[in-house]
Amino acid sequence: MSLNFNLSQIKDHETFCWNAQGQINPVTQTLIFLTMFTGLNKITPSNFGEFLRRVMLWERVYGALLMDDGWDRPITADDITAHIGLSTNASALTKRQFDAALLRELYSQVEVLVRHATKTAETV
Repeated sequence: MSLNFNLSQIKDHETFCWNAQGQINPVTQTLIFLTMFTGLNKITPSNFGEFLRRVMLWERVYGALLMDDGWDRPITADDITAHIGLSTNASALTKRQFDAALLRELYSQVEVLVRHATKTAETV
């Protein structure tokens, strides 16, 4: 299933979400994908805090999706505020489901690091 999005409820979406060449704003595009990764398929005033929390946690585990001049550029609270009204058809996750999935990934990453460190220690 494709990820569909609606930007029409974002303030000044015609000029804010698109550049003069008709290309989507990189922050807008990143937030569209983050709706899928966070399990929150819209940004509203009422879910702003939870969306920010999930984005911050997701970026701590996986790293920033957005690049700026070759550097990681985390999503900010201002980025999310400016995109209130964005919605997608991404599948929803409860807070518990999101947290559990992220914790599983964190454990998985740590296990890989521990295995590598153990192999290195055994060769010393």
